Amino acid sequence: MPKLRSFAALSPFANFNADPAFPWSQLTELSLKSHSSIPQFLEACTNLTTLHVSIELDSRYPEGSPFSTIHEGLQAFTVSFAQRDDRSDHKDIVAKVLNQLSFPNLVSYALTGFIDRSGNNLQILSLTDLYIFDTDLTAILQKVPSVVELTLGDCRLDKKNLPEDVEEDEAVNEEDSHSTVSSALLKSLHAFRRPDARSADPNPILPNLRRLYLHVFAEFDGDVFRETITSRWIPSEDYAEELGVKCLQKVELHLGDERYPVFDVSSILNQTFTLKSFRKQGMIVDIICSGHYLDVYH
Repeated sequence: MPKLRSFAALSPFANFNADPAFPWSQLTELSLKSHSSIPQFLEACTNLTTLHVSIELDSRYPEGSPFSTIHEGLQAFTVSFAQRDDRSDHKDIVAKVLNQLSFPNLVSYALTGFIDRSGNNLQILSLTDLYIFDTDLTAILQKVPSVVELTLGDCRLDKKNLPEDVEEDEAVNEEDSHSTVSSALLKSLHAFRRPDARSADPNPILPNLRRLYLHVFAEFDGDVFRETITSRWIPSEDYAEELGVKCLQKVELHLGDERYPVFDVSSILNQTFTLKSFRKQGMIVDIICSGHYLDVYH
């Protein structure tokens, strides 16, 4: 089988072993439904770039599970979820499976079949340090209208990505970080002027959003940020009901951090605006740039 590049092991096995006689090393794509043997397969598939894993939420995590593994070559990872018995309660299965795996060069990560079933009651959602395009993220947010608190974060700049001659506390280029919290994403959160309103659901995304936390390591557009959060500051209950959104109460914006000061403080101050009127009316907006709180209430 010299031309074999993709393999799917989709039977509901519990302890399937990677047969050493099989040409695992020539595979570039692998699909699994196993909870216990994923690290073993990854050790055998040295040239793997794409992995699909189906996790059955109502199965028990097997005793004596294999070791964890690091796969340097994996670039795309998709996790899907299945559940036959809604009454089962094995909430730790996902964490135990994913904790086995480490993919330092991953550029694409997708969750399927989970948000669709959980979005109606989900109130707190945190998506940070993920490489995900704003269009895909917007599609996810459209499926969770019940969310009250949202945390979003760019892929954090890692020490290992810095040049050898650059110290940790020196500035690094914004282009070294993928922008999940992009201007397009912020525009999609606008209460009544969404850029895709003609082709998509005209109703606002996250109509119940009250608290928003953003961690930005790449691009930042102060004007877009200002317009978006201003559109969601709706202290009038009647007007909020007319628009179909709740009034945003708290926003916390982190730009870079102490280790990687990718933004200039003076530049950010020029892009932000006087928030004193919001504070007087009850809305709180905190901006932390390179680990330092900015005095925006002047």
